[in-house]
Amino acid sequence: MEGKIEELEQVRTEVEKLQASDENFTNKLMQLLDRTTSRLSEVDDQQEINWTAKSFDILMDIRNHKVQENETDQKDLALTYLKEALDSVIIREKNYLK
Repeated sequence: MEGKIEELEQVRTEVEKLQASDENFTNKLMQLLDRTTSRLSEVDDQQEINWTAKSFDILMDIRNHKVQENETDQKDLALTYLKEALDSVIIREKNYLK
């Protein structure tokens, strides 16, 4: 469990550094989403899976040029969903250790 927490905290740190204006934003976000989903459990982390899926859906819309609104706002929204998922899992996993 501690390995899961450490990995997710590392991903969270990288998400925090990622900016909507970064070059290769979509590739970096895709890698972070992949690392996050590989650590989620279908049983325990259902809400976080949903948030991660929303982030992924936004990312795919950006990649496919289907964004109707401001692209920067959509990138920020995708980051926010991923941050929420990571924060939620990290907090819960830390509480399990107590």
